[in-house]
Amino acid sequence: MPSIRKGSFPLSLTYSDGNCTNNLFGDKAYYDAWLNTCELSFDLKRNFRSRNKDGNDYIDVNELNEERDKLRTIQIFDSSIASTIKKKREEINSMEFRVSLLMDSYPRIICKIHNFTFDDTISAVTFRIEKILQ
Repeated sequence: MPSIRKGSFPLSLTYSDGNCTNNLFGDKAYYDAWLNTCELSFDLKRNFRSRNKDGNDYIDVNELNEERDKLRTIQIFDSSIASTIKKKREEINSMEFRVSLLMDSYPRIICKIHNFTFDDTISAVTFRIEKILQ
């Protein structure tokens, strides 16, 4: 998969019950397309460390795995990722688009994306999840 971001970037997750997880970081973003599918994937393992959960800085991998079916949006705050998605918009709109959350030794979460929007004022892209595929 071609890399679009080698370092870390901030992101947040929202859930169907109204809860959210802010102050997360993704690492090593990749974008790839094959047959009728394109996918953005990134690693979340740096977030799975012990820390005071009252600060909402880190999440437990078991908690994310248990709440996976409630995921509704993924918002990434990174101009290079947002720019790549903008450039690939036509390709993405003609295929099934997925975002894959890699979690070290846990099974990855693959989200089928319904649509996405950009907020250029904060260099962000928000992905709305249609359903969890895996």
